[in-house]
Amino acid sequence: MADRASLVLIGPSANIVRVARKLDVDLIIVDHTARDLTSLLRPLRDQFFLFDYRQYLPPELARFGQLLQATVHPSAVVSMTEQGLVCAAELSELLGTPGTPPTVVNAMRDKAAMRAVLAQSAPRLTVATASGDDRAAVGRLLGAHGSVIVKPPLGTASDGVRRVRSLDEFDRLDPGLRRGALVEAYAEGVEVSVESLSEEGKHAVVLIVEKRLGENFVEIGHVTPSPSLSEQQCDRVRQAVTDLLDALDYRDGPAHSELIVQGEEIVVVETHNRPGGDGIADLVSATTGLDWRLACLGWPLGRQPQPDEVRSEAAAIVFFTASPGVVTSLETAPPSMPEVAWDYWTVTPQIGDVVGPLLSSAHRLGSGRMIGSRQAVTMTFEQVLAAPAITTESP
Repeated sequence: MADRASLVLIGPSANIVRVARKLDVDLIIVDHTARDLTSLLRPLRDQFFLFDYRQYLPPELARFGQLLQATVHPSAVVSMTEQGLVCAAELSELLGTPGTPPTVVNAMRDKAAMRAVLAQSAPRLTVATASGDDRAAVGRLLGAHGSVIVKPPLGTASDGVRRVRSLDEFDRLDPGLRRGALVEAYAEGVEVSVESLSEEGKHAVVLIVEKRLGENFVEIGHVTPSPSLSEQQCDRVRQAVTDLLDALDYRDGPAHSELIVQGEEIVVVETHNRPGGDGIADLVSATTGLDWRLACLGWPLGRQPQPDEVRSEAAAIVFFTASPGVVTSLETAPPSMPEVAWDYWTVTPQIGDVVGPLLSSAHRLGSGRMIGSRQAVTMTFEQVLAAPAITTESP
């Protein structure tokens, strides 16, 4: 194995393992449970190591790094999952392989730390904050801004995110949501996700995706190109991402950044040193021809895929939701529209199932992805969001 490049994958999905095979390198799969990943190992090429990358002590990681160095001689370490990013960074540092320093990864993952950096280096991109443990500070923030967002600093998938308009409303939140929370001044506008790839401190924006939010800020749709932003606003978004990553001293690798645009003003929501989830990589592939997952895996090895043929000028993903209750009807097939092709349309519940409240991305009820002309995709995207695919009645 020492004669060939080898890539350590921290906590990959089965799909990521399949994509990584395209790099033609030996794969070193690391996970906290064996799951079904061992069935994907290629004889004489791939290995599996059991290690809990989510929680560990420094001596445990050091011993694991020594084991990897002695047995598989890693060329690079990558994680595409949020919980594996810090472990990948620390292993890269221990092994001396290309990667982002753990301090930078922590500043990107921790939204409170990111806000502190931006307040010093790029204040135009951030908002005022308070700690959820400081009730008086939350009250002052509410008094100054009228509305705040309460969120876990290390949260993902919109889990635990709430909008609060008064101190009484804040007090009524579950103590688990308040404790240790980051409280931010509420910023209104068009929310976008930005995929970018950095090399030696130069940041290239790969795609800008407009998102739509449902209850509790759960993402219910992604569409590109953005139907709401002008080209001038998109240019400002690209510059804002550059300024954000520069402020965080992020130099190499993929980034997924989320921003809110209101006129000429732009506020950063969060950023991560990984590609976006929710199938955004498939929107990249459809509209640019670039295998975004493969690009995000291959960058520390200096391997970037050549773009394939562009499939479409526009693409979108919709996620299905419903009011809490018993499912009474389903749209099991997508609407037929000219200049639109559906890659898939999957509704997960069945008639008679009970649907709970939409508290995080995990509570969505299926999805559909379409490609087509910009005008047709935008129109169909809005139509599907306005006409729910799932109908419920209160029990």
